[in-house]
Amino acid sequence: FGKSTLVAGWLSERGQPAAWLSLDQGDNDPVRFWTYLIAAIQAIHQEIGVEARQIISTPQLRSNELVAINLINEISQLPHALIVVLDDYHLIEAEQVHAGLSYLLEHQPPNLHIILSTRVDPSISLARLRAHSQLIEIRAEDLQFSIEETAILLNEKLDLNLRFEQIEALNSHTESWVVGLQLAALSLKGQSSYDTFIEEFTGGHQFVLDYLIEEVLVRLPDAQRGFMLRTSILERFCDKLCQVVTGDPASGQMLDEIRKSNLFLIPLDTHGRWFRYHHLFAEVLYALLEQDHPGEIEILHLKAAAWFEREGHPGEAVDHALHSGNMLQARGMFLKHWMSFLHRGEVATVLRWLEALPDEMKAEDPSLALAHCWALFLSWQNSEISLHLERADNAYNRLVDEGSLSSVQQGQIAAQLAMMRSVLARDQGDHASSVAHVEEATRLMPQDMVEGVGTVWNMLAAARAGAGDFEGAIQAYERGIALSQAEGNLIGAYGCTYGQVMYMLVQGRLNEADGLCLSSIDRAAREGHGDFPATGWLHIAMARVKLEQGHLDGAEVHLRDGLRIARPGGFSEAVRSGRYLSAHLAAAHGDLNAAMDIFHDTTRIVNAMDEPYLIGELNGQWIPVCLKAGELDAAREKLHTLKEKSLATQHANLLLWWRSLFPRLLCAEERYEEALTALDESIRHARAAHSNGELIRLLALRALILDALGDRMLARSAIREALALGAAEGYIWRWLDAGPGIEPLLRDQKNDHDTPQAFRPYLNSLLDACHSAFWESSQPQPGMLPDALTSRELEIIHLIGKGYSNPEIASELVVTLNTIKKHTSNIYGKLGVRSRTQAIARARELNLL
Repeated sequence: FGKSTLVAGWLSERGQPAAWLSLDQGDNDPVRFWTYLIAAIQAIHQEIGVEARQIISTPQLRSNELVAINLINEISQLPHALIVVLDDYHLIEAEQVHAGLSYLLEHQPPNLHIILSTRVDPSISLARLRAHSQLIEIRAEDLQFSIEETAILLNEKLDLNLRFEQIEALNSHTESWVVGLQLAALSLKGQSSYDTFIEEFTGGHQFVLDYLIEEVLVRLPDAQRGFMLRTSILERFCDKLCQVVTGDPASGQMLDEIRKSNLFLIPLDTHGRWFRYHHLFAEVLYALLEQDHPGEIEILHLKAAAWFEREGHPGEAVDHALHSGNMLQARGMFLKHWMSFLHRGEVATVLRWLEALPDEMKAEDPSLALAHCWALFLSWQNSEISLHLERADNAYNRLVDEGSLSSVQQGQIAAQLAMMRSVLARDQGDHASSVAHVEEATRLMPQDMVEGVGTVWNMLAAARAGAGDFEGAIQAYERGIALSQAEGNLIGAYGCTYGQVMYMLVQGRLNEADGLCLSSIDRAAREGHGDFPATGWLHIAMARVKLEQGHLDGAEVHLRDGLRIARPGGFSEAVRSGRYLSAHLAAAHGDLNAAMDIFHDTTRIVNAMDEPYLIGELNGQWIPVCLKAGELDAAREKLHTLKEKSLATQHANLLLWWRSLFPRLLCAEERYEEALTALDESIRHARAAHSNGELIRLLALRALILDALGDRMLARSAIREALALGAAEGYIWRWLDAGPGIEPLLRDQKNDHDTPQAFRPYLNSLLDACHSAFWESSQPQPGMLPDALTSRELEIIHLIGKGYSNPEIASELVVTLNTIKKHTSNIYGKLGVRSRTQAIARARELNLL
């Protein structure tokens, strides 16, 4: 019905550029769909979609909601309207693409207008859009030609000089369908009698289409007809590709003749290089090719596959190899290119190719079965891995028995089998077996496999960390760095560096972590890799080090550089870690609302990935900010989720967060005895793992709890042990997790004549950090209500306002004097004051009294 022509003409009349995306079957891969859509938008607005492209490269992302959110936010900032055209949307069948587009439509900003050109109603909620007057529909009946329009087309435009009754008959027979009318006009030009021709065909669109196209094609010269039939295998084509497929050196001239003859040739670019046939026309051409030349189809596809591969279009090459029906050729081309598509995040494309290969072939080839395992692993479909792992294992054992594998092949396949077994063991919470399998893989993997070596040592480190062997993880990361650097594998080297730094911080090796980051960043700069995307890992790691040292400005500089560098590379874990770090930096500056916003945004990413560990990680990162904000209900809810995911995965990282955060919540709820019991168990685990960095945080909290319970001697002992662990390394940030109540304990320690002189510079740094964190950054804006005050703190500020002393308040509320001192210190920090007089004045200013 001329859908595309209508839209193109309307846009031309408006004189307004549009982001135009012509869709095909390959665009059912969500990554490819969003990549091409963003590219179409960037042809008009280069600044739109930079971060969205990074997001879609995340292979674990099952939902594209976040991509839509990112585009919505950026498009809404444009000063004028943006028109997006999705042409031939009926070719899209993937539910993920429909869901992503539905979200975009449901939340589209007022300046975004989306035009769908489709033969059938799309799988989106049209009823809801109609109900909200957000939909304009142009249906087939709207596109049908009137008698007057048909007369203009046939007589004025195509110069047929038909009588009115002939025009009326053609209009009736074609049901006013413009494609049918155009085909009829082409057919009429070769007829001796218009009346006879018009009377010979009736019926629906498909009959008209088949009849008229055959009528058109039968009158073409043999060379032109053969050219069109053979090029109908191509979704898109240019003259050089047509030369290879058809063997016709005059393909460029042939294309020009077809274009001039109005034979439904559609240009795909403004340079007149790439074309495609109208989809309806192409379908009939291909049907005739199957009918007239069935024996040529395989070789035509294989020629196209070879050309696309030579020209750097491996996706189309694999597609044509599969369409050829020659599965041996298709298998070879798939094995050459599948890994690069996984690296780009096009997991759905790889899975589609695998589904097209015969089951018996996949069952006999361990490389194909392992490719299926990796694609499922990267799309978080681990529950589906077992079947394909069994196939790979059986095929491998058979080939070994036959002696068909070289020693290198044997080692590579066996190592991958062990890595996949490690993944399944980890998912079942069996971290000991997970470690054992990856350790086996390190022995089996050929050392000249560049990416394989980096991957296996990275997996070993992660497996050891999951089992709670943090020192072993550090050693594995160190080995991975050395091997990856020796082979020039920067992604492996820098990814392992990030992991090593994170566990060094847990283990109390802050100075080593600082030195490693600094030397790695310097080396990257010297070797010209400063802006290589993987280098972003190094800057984000350094940002975390700077935060631990209390250097917030330095942390922000490295974080900003790290995210800028890492985003184009699609390193989702780096970007996610950067988001968490951004939230903690915002909280450190007292901007709790900004921190909460970051966590809310990150929730969309994590929920879309639907992975228990990542959900636990999110909650573990979020709870400290909830506690700092005094949002105890939210903290309880998130702690419940963290506990649930910790028990489900048995992952040491989640258990570490749980053991640290559960006592903190109990402390915030003034359940000090319970908090101390839980905390002592956590300290026992930290000592057993030699996690001195974590121990600093736990001991600071223990001192706070003991002080609240009135045991000042044990509180001082805990403080001193934490000082001894942190002084040489310079840990700052971990102390602040205890809250404002830690400051008077540190000040008492400073004033104690028995405190070793070596601790005093460190104590001064800690007290300066406390002042910045609990006084300067918490200073409320004038007239702003401090929502962070808990109900108990509000009770206490009311009693302070009535002139009660601390002992009187303790008696009134039936709590210890130390508890009141702790609450009072928290109140001072939140109100940004230093004394009772200032607290009363500030509370009155805020209408609390």
